Amino acid sequence: MVIKIKTLKVNLIFCTLTALCLQLDLVSDEPLTSIKLLSIDSKFETIGDSKDPLKGVTFNFNKRVNKINKELTSENIANELILQPGEYIQIKGIDNRLLLFDGSFLIKFNTFPNLQNFAISNELELVNNLSDMSVGVFKVKNISELQLKINSLKDNENIISMTLNTIDPSLKAE
Repeated sequence: MVIKIKTLKVNLIFCTLTALCLQLDLVSDEPLTSIKLLSIDSKFETIGDSKDPLKGVTFNFNKRVNKINKELTSENIANELILQPGEYIQIKGIDNRLLLFDGSFLIKFNTFPNLQNFAISNELELVNNLSDMSVGVFKVKNISELQLKINSLKDNENIISMTLNTIDPSLKAE
């Protein structure tokens, strides 16, 4: 009998809180769906200038590593740094954490374009299409040209933000 009374109290509190939340949503001018969209969009925002993902980032072009941050033997060419699939360089972000970078970056668009055409016209390689979030993942062929590519894309009014596509080697898969 005591358990039924406690269960009844918990159900009553739950129903009251649910009704209160629904009532607040009805009173609110902003619909619930736009709140959900806002939280999805905020995942791709960057600290500071959203169109300059290289601000405060330091690149280590001296060695190439694999996904588990083990150094690979490589022949560095003076003015070219072309990474093969599975090859990364180490970078340090604003927070001084060591990250791995393969030359790819995410672009969030205001109006989603044809990504193939966008890649061809900007001399980029299309890596992935995340059309549900209006995001495309692109890669520069030569990392030494990354700054030039980013600078040329900054003035594009259709681009909301750009973010480097990095891997944190300190995180381990479970």
